[in-house]
Amino acid sequence: MKILSLLILLVILGCSSNQKETRSPTEKKADLHFTQGTKELIRGEYHHALKNLRLSAKYRPEDSKTQNNLGMAYFYRKSPSNAINHLQKAVNIDPENQDARLNLGSVFMNQGMYKKAKKEFKLILKSLVYDQQYKTHYNLGVLAFRQNNMNLAIKEFRQSLGINENYCPSHSKLGEIYNRIKNYKMSLKYYQTGTEGVCYSLFPPTKELIILLTRLGMYKKAELKISDAKDRFTEENEKEELKKLQKYLDIKIRRSI
Repeated sequence: MKILSLLILLVILGCSSNQKETRSPTEKKADLHFTQGTKELIRGEYHHALKNLRLSAKYRPEDSKTQNNLGMAYFYRKSPSNAINHLQKAVNIDPENQDARLNLGSVFMNQGMYKKAKKEFKLILKSLVYDQQYKTHYNLGVLAFRQNNMNLAIKEFRQSLGINENYCPSHSKLGEIYNRIKNYKMSLKYYQTGTEGVCYSLFPPTKELIILLTRLGMYKKAELKISDAKDRFTEENEKEELKKLQKYLDIKIRRSI
């Protein structure tokens, strides 16, 4: 599931049934299709996921987690109206399903329905038991970013990191914002932290850090980052990007001589 490429956070839920000992034949069928469909959703097999999750919802229509995952399947199959319909149903069934509400707000935002998105995110913030509010603040930051309110975006991303200092997407977005407003010192700081620790395996912030180091004339550091990245990122598209970054760096070095 490539959440970061969407710039919004989407959550897939697991374990729909908690009473396996007393399940009826219908519930067993619902569980079977839910489990299979969820696995396919995570693997990116959206066509098959949609088929299985629709069957699960047929056997158990009033299950909030099933409706959430079905909504996600529709979203990835590029059917936002159906996605919104099922995510709204998930929230109506269980108003405390904050993950489904987060998804609903995210899809609203993706469709440019910013007022509706903000309303859902603000409702989540009222929950005193939701333990992943850093995701809510992240999405509020993305919303502010899309509306070109950089000061609010910075505030929300920092609040996200105040709750979970290891949340990689917030580091990356702060790096992007500070780069955009030409505060390169802060941009370097957040791109650097966005490529360390639990964020070490992420290619996009690594790429942006190399570009920024090169633009600022920090060629030795850029070269070291490229060398390290070549050992870690082996997908064909990543290798091609690194070749372009190396070429860009070589040109900048030659021009500086």
